[in-house]
Amino acid sequence: GLVDPYKVPKNVYTSRTDVPGLAHGNIVVCPERLPAEAGYAVMKAVFENLATLRTAVAAAKGTSLEATARLYGKLPIPFRPGAERYLEEEGRLELRPAPGKVAVAQGQVRVEGQRLRYQNDTGEALLEGPLEVRREGEKPLSGKAGSLRYLLDEDRLWLLGGVELTQGGRTTKAERALLREKEGYAFLYGKVESRDERGVVRGERVRYALKSGEVVVLGGVAGEFRGD
Repeated sequence: GLVDPYKVPKNVYTSRTDVPGLAHGNIVVCPERLPAEAGYAVMKAVFENLATLRTAVAAAKGTSLEATARLYGKLPIPFRPGAERYLEEEGRLELRPAPGKVAVAQGQVRVEGQRLRYQNDTGEALLEGPLEVRREGEKPLSGKAGSLRYLLDEDRLWLLGGVELTQGGRTTKAERALLREKEGYAFLYGKVESRDERGVVRGERVRYALKSGEVVVLGGVAGEFRGD
């Protein structure tokens, strides 16, 4: 919610005991009519100058992009479009509920599933499948998986169970995949098989280029190729 139970330590105001009360994190509230560009500028100014903010305001030591992303969809006050755009550009979690579907985005990768559960104690978002995976670009990527696990504090997005990625005539399958959109790669693990018209490559650990679909086997390499 907007406020949570909190105990003020007794040493703060030299009271005899800790004092129970309510508390909330640092939030910026704006009029609904605030232009999207202004909202974007506020987000950019805050998160690109966190060191200055923390020096000026001690309470801002817990302010971070990760903590902000965790609040998305959890507050009674919605995020403004400019704030959403900044989070999206930074590759953080973006949830767009639609009838019967929930979407999670990291950069240009968009994953749609059926039901989202958030575990506040671990900072994990769990998206139940079946999932549809898409990434736009010169070589569009499409795929599927059984479920998704997003670790917000570490910015790690895992596709789990029956992962299949298709791009530019190549289909790659694995048990699980770690998406690293900012680096431009996905790392595939467990009985990985990548197949196109030239043959098939297998391995236990594979680096997958999200822009091109090219694969590099990092462990347990094997392959079969057709001759001319």
